[in-house]
Amino acid sequence: MASSTRTSTIGQAAAHSPAQPAAASARGSPQNSSSTAPTRSRHTVVAIDESPASAAALAYAVEHMCQGPGDTLHLVHAYPRYTTYDALYFTAPQRAPLGDEEAIRRSRNEWLQSIVSETRLVIAGRCSCDGVIGMGDAREVIASVANRFKASSIVVGSRGLGAVKRALLGSVSSHLVNFSPQPVIVVKSEQIG
Repeated sequence: MASSTRTSTIGQAAAHSPAQPAAASARGSPQNSSSTAPTRSRHTVVAIDESPASAAALAYAVEHMCQGPGDTLHLVHAYPRYTTYDALYFTAPQRAPLGDEEAIRRSRNEWLQSIVSETRLVIAGRCSCDGVIGMGDAREVIASVANRFKASSIVVGSRGLGAVKRALLGSVSSHLVNFSPQPVIVVKSEQIG
């Protein structure tokens, strides 16, 4: 997916995003801004790639998980060790030539940093945002990052694989829902728009 489309999706989420809620005391009334109430810290891992489902997950996270200065969105991009493998068409995996793996990692990291920069523009200081890249199985990379940051939740997109493709290829979202100790939010691309 082109980053301009992703930006517009993120922008849509920001436009519909609720105003930052006022801090409330134990009685429910707004607190004075000079109060020394502790700032909560919520870390949300958002799995991203170049799919429409991923754009929907990121837009959802921006709208719902970026609510205050203590919140952090960790955008996680996992790319496969086998770079020419296309599971949807059942082509044979082929290992990239040795020098190409570094070039691929740099390219993926540049792409991720551009998404992080676009997201920071959209969130405009409401929360923090960073990017983490990892080579390997997306399920393992996402789970590892979530554990490292002690994430309060994981947000992933649903690609809408049918039962046969999901059984043959595996589903990142299904795996995380079943095995992650963190709550997992699965966002369908139709939910944002």
